[in-house]
Amino acid sequence: MVQSNDGGAAPAVAGTLVEAGRSPEAIAAEAAAQMEAGHVFRAYDLARAGLDRHGDNEGLRVLAARALLHTGAPAEARALLEAGGAFTLDDATLGRAATLLRDLTAGDAPAGPARVAELAATLRRVADRFERATSASEDRHGLLARLYKEEWQRTGDTGALRRARDIYHTAYDLSGGFYTGINAASLSRLLGEADTAARLARCVLDQAAAERARAGAAGDAETAYWAAVTEGEALLLLDRPEAAADTYAGAANGAGATRARVASSRQQLRLLEAHGVPVPAAALAALAPPRVVIFTGHMIDEPGRTPPRFPPEMETTVARAIAERLDALDARVGYTSAAGGGDLLFIEAMLEREAEVHVVLPFDTESFIAASVTPAGRHWERRFRRALRLVDSVTLATDEPPMPDDALFSFGNEVLLGLAEMNARALGTAPDLVALWDGTSSPVPGGTADFVARWHDSDRLSVINLTALREGGAGDATVPVPGAPAAPDAAPAESGRGGRTVKCMLFADVQGFSGLTEPEMPDFLTVLDRVAADLTAHAPAAVETWGDGLFVATDGAVALADYALALAGAFARHGAGTGGPFVPRIGLHAGPVFRTPDPFTGRPGLYGVHVNRAARIEPITVPGRVFVSEPFLAFLLAEEKARRAAAACRGSGYNSPFAHHYVGTLELPKRFGVQRTYLLRRAD
Repeated sequence: MVQSNDGGAAPAVAGTLVEAGRSPEAIAAEAAAQMEAGHVFRAYDLARAGLDRHGDNEGLRVLAARALLHTGAPAEARALLEAGGAFTLDDATLGRAATLLRDLTAGDAPAGPARVAELAATLRRVADRFERATSASEDRHGLLARLYKEEWQRTGDTGALRRARDIYHTAYDLSGGFYTGINAASLSRLLGEADTAARLARCVLDQAAAERARAGAAGDAETAYWAAVTEGEALLLLDRPEAAADTYAGAANGAGATRARVASSRQQLRLLEAHGVPVPAAALAALAPPRVVIFTGHMIDEPGRTPPRFPPEMETTVARAIAERLDALDARVGYTSAAGGGDLLFIEAMLEREAEVHVVLPFDTESFIAASVTPAGRHWERRFRRALRLVDSVTLATDEPPMPDDALFSFGNEVLLGLAEMNARALGTAPDLVALWDGTSSPVPGGTADFVARWHDSDRLSVINLTALREGGAGDATVPVPGAPAAPDAAPAESGRGGRTVKCMLFADVQGFSGLTEPEMPDFLTVLDRVAADLTAHAPAAVETWGDGLFVATDGAVALADYALALAGAFARHGAGTGGPFVPRIGLHAGPVFRTPDPFTGRPGLYGVHVNRAARIEPITVPGRVFVSEPFLAFLLAEEKARRAAAACRGSGYNSPFAHHYVGTLELPKRFGVQRTYLLRRAD
């Protein structure tokens, strides 16, 4: 069952969302707009209500299935897609067209201009309906085939691969679309059916070339890009690697080559290469991901600082060193904070390169200006405000003001690192760190040396030696990397009432618990006993329960993510029972909190706005799934990066047991605003 934003079930009555007389096309347009805005629950509710009111409709069915996929329900999405029958045309329109054709060709009635015009208009309606129906049907078949293809990639089940190929082939026969055609050809090749693959590839090659020319003339950059990479893939299947490499290079240099599209195309090439299709290095090089760079660096000195570290008169020298380092790396995507000094010089250098820039601030903007910008001079505030107008995004790790502790600066760095890692991974690469550092500062929480110490990846670390620059030397002089701070999941000291510490938090409840009768309660408690027994190996140190509610807090994200997925799995195994099935909703969040003894019990307690925010994610979670906030996911990816580097130092490896995908910007209950939210699942 899909849950709406207020925590209730999706509406069963179409009229609750769709007023009478509203067309399927209008409903689909609104649902698509909601999907585009990230409101997947609303999109599903609208599409499902439209289906309930109007019966089968290809466009609404596809939109509902896409929304289900976003919420982590591929089985439900597949069932919905497979339930759709073949498309049909309007019987009344077809009947009228047949009558007009019969009358006009029988010779009994005069073929006057009015009747000819009526026939032409009727046939246009038939053609329009046919085009819309086949297009929607191709979308449905394409999405269904993708689900089977992903199942094959996860499980290695050849039956799923064959099913995906057959569905793509059916869609191609129906619509003639080059997207389904090239997929049918490629999967035929992976199934060892080279002749079928070549036959389809030859057909698709001509189609894609014609479509690319048409789209180019019409200024349709997106279609032109997909047609070009389809040509390239067809040429690969026809064993013409040099022509394929040239075609991919042309596509990558075209106007439609967005980073997401290029990453998708590169992923497809890697899939073909992994299953025996020769892929030229030049094709992969043409689709190489952009260089993602994280920057950390010292603020410019406040007046009178002794001894000087980054005196204002060094600004031009440092700016030149940063620009040269970015040129050497060919930096195209940047992540940083925006303090006066190194951060803003990095942003300005990236903007000069016309690169993509993302800023992460540890807390609200005005407080950040007061703490980290204006101390170096008011002119830095003007540069800060101009920079934030020009960058691609600004993320607040938290939206509350700072307090007399370093927790928010440290947390902001973790979110910055995690978001950069997330974006780089989506592009098929890994980020580099450029640090403007004097080489002598000790690791202060949230500072430059602390960031460098937490990086753990010397192959992707580039330090601009501020001390050497200050003494007239070169910025690439060797700097000793500081010792690593405590591991990210080491227990911190109690923060007390004046300071905060970062915690990862889980809230969970069981759907339907409040409706249980007294005779059903013992059965529910038996289910809890079985679930708890399954979790013995995963249990964190501190767990609190009340009724069906569960609250868990940990210092590390990996441990809590593992516990959350183990909890969902235990309920899936044992949740059947009187009053059931019992299905949990599990939400995870991370943020700075007050950790202090409870005044009534003396036990350690957590307090603060982020405890409340964690509690608001659980009600918007689809039952049976694990939803996580963007700060939690960023914290998780940053911690996994450290574990991966530590494993490499030991001569071993670290494979993440987790996978995630974006759900949307979801509204939190009780007027708690919105939250960018992700589905977390096991990697397998």
